[in-house]
Amino acid sequence: MPEISPISFSSSFSFGYGAVSPAHMAETLKNAGISILPLTDEMTFAGLHEALKAARTNDLHLLAGIRCSLSPAANLLFYPDDRSGFSSLNRSVSLFHRLKIEKCSVLPEISRWLRLNGRGRIIISGPVALDATEQLLSTGWQCFLAIQPGFSLQAQSQIIDFAGRLSISPIIAPDLLLAGKADVNLIRLVRSIRTGSLLSDIPLLVAQSPGDLSRCLELAKRFPNAARANLQFARQPTWIPEEGPLHMPEFFPTRAESCTMLRSLALSGLKRRYNSITPEIQSRFENELQVIANLGFADYFLVVNDITSKARELGHRVLGRGSAANSLISYVLDFTQVDPIKHQLYFERFLNSARKSPPDIDLDFSWRIRDQIYEHLLQRWGEEKVAMISTHISLRGRAALRETGKALGIKKADLDAATSLVGHSSLAEFLSDPARQSRYNLPAERLETLKPLFGLASQIEGLPVHFSIHAGGIVIAPGSIYDFTPTMPSSKVLPITQLEMHGIEKFGLVKLDLLSQRSLGVYSDLVKHREISPATINDSDENKPYQPPSDPEVIEKDPLVANALAKGLTMGVFYIESPGMRGLLEKLACNNYKGLIAASSIIRPGVAESGMMQEYIRRHHHPDGWKPLHPAMGSLLADTHGVMVYQEDVMKVAHHIAGFTLAEADMLRRAMSGKERDPNRMQETRTRFIEGAAAHGTDIKTAGEIWRQISSFCGYAFCKAHSASYAVLSLELLWLKLHFPGQFMAAVINNGGGFYGTQAYISESLRLGLQIRPPDINQSSMEFTCSDNTLLTGLKFITGLQLKTIDKILSQRLVRKFSSVADFAGRIQPAADELDALINSGAMSCFGSQASIRWHIKLSPGNSLFCEENPSLPPLAAQADTRERLILSEMRSLGFSVSGHPLEIFRRPEGVCNAEKLRQMAERRVKVFGLLIAAKSVTTSRGERMKFLTLEDQTGLIEVVMFPAAWNRNQLPFSHSSVLEITGRVKLDQGAITVHGETIKLHESTI
Repeated sequence: MPEISPISFSSSFSFGYGAVSPAHMAETLKNAGISILPLTDEMTFAGLHEALKAARTNDLHLLAGIRCSLSPAANLLFYPDDRSGFSSLNRSVSLFHRLKIEKCSVLPEISRWLRLNGRGRIIISGPVALDATEQLLSTGWQCFLAIQPGFSLQAQSQIIDFAGRLSISPIIAPDLLLAGKADVNLIRLVRSIRTGSLLSDIPLLVAQSPGDLSRCLELAKRFPNAARANLQFARQPTWIPEEGPLHMPEFFPTRAESCTMLRSLALSGLKRRYNSITPEIQSRFENELQVIANLGFADYFLVVNDITSKARELGHRVLGRGSAANSLISYVLDFTQVDPIKHQLYFERFLNSARKSPPDIDLDFSWRIRDQIYEHLLQRWGEEKVAMISTHISLRGRAALRETGKALGIKKADLDAATSLVGHSSLAEFLSDPARQSRYNLPAERLETLKPLFGLASQIEGLPVHFSIHAGGIVIAPGSIYDFTPTMPSSKVLPITQLEMHGIEKFGLVKLDLLSQRSLGVYSDLVKHREISPATINDSDENKPYQPPSDPEVIEKDPLVANALAKGLTMGVFYIESPGMRGLLEKLACNNYKGLIAASSIIRPGVAESGMMQEYIRRHHHPDGWKPLHPAMGSLLADTHGVMVYQEDVMKVAHHIAGFTLAEADMLRRAMSGKERDPNRMQETRTRFIEGAAAHGTDIKTAGEIWRQISSFCGYAFCKAHSASYAVLSLELLWLKLHFPGQFMAAVINNGGGFYGTQAYISESLRLGLQIRPPDINQSSMEFTCSDNTLLTGLKFITGLQLKTIDKILSQRLVRKFSSVADFAGRIQPAADELDALINSGAMSCFGSQASIRWHIKLSPGNSLFCEENPSLPPLAAQADTRERLILSEMRSLGFSVSGHPLEIFRRPEGVCNAEKLRQMAERRVKVFGLLIAAKSVTTSRGERMKFLTLEDQTGLIEVVMFPAAWNRNQLPFSHSSVLEITGRVKLDQGAITVHGETIKLHESTI
């Protein structure tokens, strides 16, 4: 090692201060002959996992600490030397962020947040920092006074003298910011983005690169003791959590107590789930409990049970999904709703004795109660133990381009052009694709001016810029969360970890995924809160149950459900409403639960792109037109026509054909998955499979072909238990839609919809025979309501109407209804823009037309609405609102129209074929005209882009496919809710109708 070592480095995880990744710095240090990788990011350990990985890859020793900046020339650097020191530093950093300490207040307020225990080291750097020396000495941590190359000779001498008086060791403390001189502009760009300044206003940085320690070596000659302190400091390891061991939350003090409680709860659930407990069920039950106990996972199940019990206590359903639905224990504890024995789901896919990773039980809740679940966790475990997991948001593609463009001062028009060039791809993909660059036919001089922008932006693509909240990850520590990571305050009641998911898992904490789902909000609105009424347009049976059947095999026998499923009439129904899914259901004429599970899996990208989806459809319609590769595959995969669809299928084949145990079969599946695929393990497993198959009577050639199919399929296989779990909810929601259409559609809209926007669900409601009314200040609730097959728009859907104003309207209405415009204005006192929004939405139509209300306001004495006197209105005010004007004003104030279809304000082209007529036009060229409600881009195997579009007109939905050649000719700047005219040829594929588009024209409103 050189005579001096860098002991401080601000990486890209300093969020706006550093820009060099730990991996890049580690490689640079290794090439410079330095064996230390320091990490001292600004009040964060966010990059700890990445730095540890980079250090190990390059055979470096990680010196991990945290920087607290006091001024540009003054810092405190903290390095923990034991577990207690690491934990107390994390706690102090967390408190610093919670108190929102400003940089200028760090020293005056240091006693509020700095509470160090255990052992550690502190480097005090810069004159300002010296003021904190006495406080820092009182922490018990070893203190050093830094001598930096940038200090004057006088300052360096004063530091040596001061250190001597306090018996503190001076130390030469080289600080890294750049991996090389080429990073200067990169750092300047990061600072420019952080401060919102132009790049030209950021001064050139004078920073030492890791390969150039010449100035520090000069200091070493002047201060040899400080140089020796530097080397001793660098060689002494800092403490960070060990990777590997699992740290389960502890529900009871001992494992034995946890296992006893789990058995008791599970046995109670077993008796509730099964009228008769067969030997097979009992054996499976005991085996699962034994595996869970042996792996030490009983506490994990108890934690999940506590959470799901709280959700049920709140009156809401929980949907456990993923591989957990393979478990009988999950089923009897009501985590999942799929009987794993009836549906032949393997527990070993979820847990087995050979598994080293923790269990993974993903729970879906209604989005309405997730905050209440967080509050329960906080009360149950305390802020010391529980936190949400963070994610590190980074600059990607267009964001990197736009931020760089602002820093360079590029005109908005040029910047818009640049970002439209890139689309949703990464800059790396764009820059490596000349065809994509030339597709837009920009003038050569325009492209030339954009080159510096793209070059600089590509350097910061992927740069982490701030914390955010993981989609659903929660972590509960067995002791303190601060033993592993600092935390950050969040908008929720729980803080977030500074380590993101991969770091959390590497250090052994077990992640729980608590995911909010809007469809469970729909279910709860209809069932748990009993918003549905027995009266329906299909059945007037007053004794109709409030709750759908829970058994999918019962639901599928309902003729309404079977018919709707087979025809793809599933808009608004969770998991099966996308255009692709509706089309697939129609192609399969799917009318049962098993078929729905398979359809939900084969539409996944991997299966669909491999061609197996098409093969499955073919075999479904021609069951005698295929021959299994191996007799056992015909019987094992009978439900899927011999096509391997699920991950469980791989396990079946390996188990029955090659003699693998189910645990070994799961390890085979894991070995082939994208994340863990290893060529050496693959070759070893192939040999084991071929030999096992041969031993069980399969010839080598057939065994080799089965292996080829498994290995090509397994990387994109899907978990059957996951599809089975979701399919249950899909069927229940479809049952509710068909039997309670008005309440169902209101609930879908109130819960934020699903795949489509509100307008699409309004149109679907009309197709179901429902009536829809605009909001009404005297009748509307907060949300959509349904009565007598009529939907009434809720007040919260009026754009610009504040929540407090809505609350006031609802509370005043309890006193008495509003009798006039003046009465309403006097009691509510809305802002002018709120009043305008109310008028535009139709909410005040109970007082007359929009024109008359506006004239009333304009002609009120003194322009005051608080006067009860009705002014004399001109004849123009008596004119009724035209349908077209109502549609337009509703679109502006609500974002959707209930008085008519948005297409009515557009001039209809001649010769248009309506959606309901398309089936009669198979193989003929047509012109369609509709509102865009969904769009999806796809990249073909050749790397070409194509587009799937869904339009709607007043009669139904139109599915359009724009193949690459047509899409390249027709790329227009349309967006959601654009109105498009498309010509193309109608295709009928296994009962599903699509239009293969040829030309697209964008229409503008005629109003």
